[in-house]
Amino acid sequence: MKRLIISDILIELDLGFCGDDAFILIAEFVEKYNLNFSEFDFLEHFLSEGELMKGTQVLLNMFFLPLFFLFWLIKEFTFDLINLNKYLIKIVKLFSINQRKTLDMSFGDLLASHINKKYRLRNSTKFVLKLI
Repeated sequence: MKRLIISDILIELDLGFCGDDAFILIAEFVEKYNLNFSEFDFLEHFLSEGELMKGTQVLLNMFFLPLFFLFWLIKEFTFDLINLNKYLIKIVKLFSINQRKTLDMSFGDLLASHINKKYRLRNSTKFVLKLI
C-alpha cells in the first residue's frame, strides 16, 4: 500500500482545483499567513478559468459528468477507500483541447512558502528537522 504524504498532494491534479478555485485557495493562503507572493505567476502553475471554459471543452466535460457522479458515489459508499477521481481527471486531460502544460503546485510548495514567508517551491528550499 502506498503511503500518503500530504506534502506531495498536487492542488490541480489530485484535488482538481484549477481556475478560480485554485486562485481563491492560493489568495486565502497568502492572506492568512501574510506571505509575499509578488514573484508568483498563477498561470505558470494553473489553468485559468477562460482556458477551462472553451465551448468544446464544456461539451466534453458534460460528456464526462456522469462518470464524475459515478466515481463520487463509489468514493462515498466505500468511505473514501476507493477514490478514482484522479484517474478520471487524467482521462479528461487526455481528451482536453489545447490545454497547455502547467507546473501544478503541491502542499509542500505551500509549506516551503509559509516557512520562507514568500513564494518558494519546495525543491528550492532545504528543510532540516531536529528532534528536541
